[in-house]
Order: sequence, then structure tokens, then C-alpha cells
Amino acid sequence: MWELWIHHHSSWPDSVVVVFKAGITPHLPATFWVDNLNFEYGTVGIKEIKKDLNIFPNPVIKTISIENSTNKEFSFSIIELGGKIITEGKCTNNIDASSLKNGSYILRLEDEMGQLKNMKFTKL
Repeated sequence: MWELWIHHHSSWPDSVVVVFKAGITPHLPATFWVDNLNFEYGTVGIKEIKKDLNIFPNPVIKTISIENSTNKEFSFSIIELGGKIITEGKCTNNIDASSLKNGSYILRLEDEMGQLKNMKFTKL
């Protein structure tokens, strides 16, 4: 078994230290130096909804209410933390959550422009 550690070393701002450690001999790491590493900052093609959207109550028992000042319709998905989509639909201000099992979920809202907003909530 190998572990991979990536460290940014402040003494070398343009370098990253990558350390592979063998599970059997953790006292003998193999270290690789990567110099002149460049990172580009930007989006990965997902536009986030800029509107102020909030959900309440959190935790939820029966109904998720969406603070939606525009009153526009959204597509929604409720997703388990493992990534499985539990339910999907359309909504403006409320989503029925009464059939969900207790636990943590992600509510993904998508507006008419394809912009997304993900919010974590707990179902009791």
C-alpha cells in the first residue's frame, strides 16, 4: 500500500513536493521534486447561480422552503452525499422532503440559464 502526500513548501514557491510512502517501510519515503509548476485559476465550466438563495429550515422535517426573491422556477435534484440522485423535479418556493430518510443531502438548484447552486441540508 502506498500513500501520496502533496506539500507546497513555502521556501520554494514555484515547487511542490510529492511524497510516496510505502505502507510496509514508512521510514523510507520516495520523494519527487516538481519544479516550475503552473496552476491556472478559473472555472471548470459550471456557472453558479449568483442570486441570493437560501433554504430553511435546516434541518428539515417535512418541507424545504427556498428563499427565492425572483419567484422563478428552478429544476432541482436532491442528492445523497455519496452522489446518488434521490429525486428530481421543478419548484419555485417549496420542496416536499417528507419521504426522505434521516440524513444529510445536497439540494441542487438549476435556473433557466443552466446556472447551479448546491446547498447541503439535513433531514430529521
